[in-house]
Amino acid sequence: MNTEAGTIIRLERSLGNLLLSLAGVSGYNEIKDQIIGVNRKLRITRELEHTRYVAVAGTQSAGKTRLIREIYNLDDTWLSDNEGRGEQLPVFILESKTCTQPFAVKVEFDEKSGSDKEVKIEPEEFQQILRNYNADNTILLVKLYVPSKHFKGEELGFVLLPGYELETRENKKWQELMRHTLIHALGCILVTDETRIAANSSQKILNDLRSKYLEYRQPVIAVTKTENLQDEQRQELQKTVAEVFQFNEQQRANIVLTGANNHEYKSRWESALIFAVLSTTHNSRESELAKYNEFDDILSIELEKIVDKVDSSLRESGVSAIGQEKTVEEIILKFDEARDRFKKAYSKKITFQTQEYVKTAIESAEKLYKKDEEGLGNWLKNTANTLIQNSDTSRHKQRIRQIWLENHNIESSEPRTIIESNLLALSSLSKDQLGLELDLKFERDGALMINHQKLLGNASSDKVNIFDRPEIKEGLSLLFRPNLNLSEDKKIQFDENSNLPKAIALVPAVVMEYARIMQIATVITPNINIEQGMTATQLIENIAKSTSEGLPKFQESLQPVVRTLAAIFAVDVAADGQIDTIPALIDAISGSASTVTSGIGSTVSIAAAGVIIAGYLAYQIGKETENYHNSQKEYIAAVLGHYGDANVQKALEHYDDVMENIRDVIFNNLNKAYGIDKGLLKKDTIYRSLNAVKNSQENLQRLLGGKQSRLA
Repeated sequence: MNTEAGTIIRLERSLGNLLLSLAGVSGYNEIKDQIIGVNRKLRITRELEHTRYVAVAGTQSAGKTRLIREIYNLDDTWLSDNEGRGEQLPVFILESKTCTQPFAVKVEFDEKSGSDKEVKIEPEEFQQILRNYNADNTILLVKLYVPSKHFKGEELGFVLLPGYELETRENKKWQELMRHTLIHALGCILVTDETRIAANSSQKILNDLRSKYLEYRQPVIAVTKTENLQDEQRQELQKTVAEVFQFNEQQRANIVLTGANNHEYKSRWESALIFAVLSTTHNSRESELAKYNEFDDILSIELEKIVDKVDSSLRESGVSAIGQEKTVEEIILKFDEARDRFKKAYSKKITFQTQEYVKTAIESAEKLYKKDEEGLGNWLKNTANTLIQNSDTSRHKQRIRQIWLENHNIESSEPRTIIESNLLALSSLSKDQLGLELDLKFERDGALMINHQKLLGNASSDKVNIFDRPEIKEGLSLLFRPNLNLSEDKKIQFDENSNLPKAIALVPAVVMEYARIMQIATVITPNINIEQGMTATQLIENIAKSTSEGLPKFQESLQPVVRTLAAIFAVDVAADGQIDTIPALIDAISGSASTVTSGIGSTVSIAAAGVIIAGYLAYQIGKETENYHNSQKEYIAAVLGHYGDANVQKALEHYDDVMENIRDVIFNNLNKAYGIDKGLLKKDTIYRSLNAVKNSQENLQRLLGGKQSRLA
């Protein structure tokens, strides 16, 4: 799964969870319709991202459905003629090697689980769904599987669109969905006929479609109902179509005259149509940019309406906290502010650092490309290798992957791996927010890192170690072990002048120290076992083992942070933080020991390791760049840019996951200690779900922004 699809899934799930949390809230039905409407577009986007689909578009009754029937030798069991307005929902048509007869499925939003599910359906229900589209229903999309015929071994299919109409209030919902699908499809067959080419009203619609949605595409024009024309009439019609669509002589091959009920005629036009589809359906820079711009509108406008509506419902809920509940609410709000503030700084640091890493990687990859690929000698050598091994494409990809793992930076003090780059970003934050004295440069002896102690850092010599300050220790203890600190009247003193807010503000930075320690363990351990295809669990086990064995020698530096992490993770270690407890702590935090009592250790471990996983496995997302880059240097820059996006994306997503888990622990601890009204619990659940939506929205917009900037 590539990075974009994974991020879309996170947003879909966040919206589903938000909807589940809103049950019984005022305005629920309206918000539900809006959420399902956005999720429908997200699910269609993901379908079009996963499989290459060619849209079959055109005006009502132009012959789109019949064309698909002819292409796959279908009768009207699944796709029946309907003069006038036909399908009102896109139909995704896929060839399947395993099926001998067509079958259909619907992908439906499950209100009980908040996710989508795929259900096989009969022809009657299939046709009912297509022709009675209701934007309020829970159906996200429908698929029709047919026996393999034209695209054997290819991830390629057709998506049959509803008839294109000028938008009105009555058709707005499904016309919007049709246009969304058309923009995100790989290519387009525009279906028309002789009558529509000549009619002024139809011409207006065709011009609207062409100018808004096919401006940067080279569509295939399928002219239907030509089976009864003479060859001379067909030639004249093809000439007219070329003039209408302003096709040059070379492009006229993309005008295919089709018909029905004529086997001999079909044998000619069918092969010509499939050839035209395979020859012209690819993305351009402009079409990719148009796709991302439209997607960004969905996130900026439609999703923002949902967020505003839920915010409004929360304000109008009438649920307010009193007494200790108010204190708990203020504590959670303070944590939310600290979490968001740290993320903003983290995003800025890791984005800048990753961009610098990518810039160096691109320079190194271009030099290596010139050294290995350019010149007659390289051409002869590579041509011979390609003939023997068919490895030309894989050689280019492997070079880029290796440069991503080791960017060949000539400056020994600068990051040479993506883990070192991520470590530098986090270390900069630790220096700023925790006052640690540490190196922001690397010292090496050959390939080995030699400034281990300086990377771990020491507290500033002129002040008490931040982890040992009484107010911080007391505040963290109240948050994560309130049952040990409650006075008889069960009251927490919380105001801006108290110590507790200071501790809360540092929680995100302290938790992310664990991620930094994990990265340092990887950097300083030359024999750590990280391999392509390794699962998250395997990687975490190896990193935990390395950390347990490699870090105990840094006793003085680690004692304060070990004690603090132990308090947050509710791991019972010796109060003095002796170094022989560090392996137990690391094992416990990594989820392999029974001493984890809070339930957050494993999640935090996965999140910290996730920063590393992204760096090593991100090259698996380069697929989407292959369709539109014209030169190898453009390809190098595009793929490494995508890897950089993935690194930032995964780091921030894992940060979101960890902070959500930490927030739950704080809230649950305080709830157990003081008890919270059900109404306030409901309100907090909605708020937490809404925040997850906002995070997913922000992360996806950031990812799209990177793609847009490279395409502009």
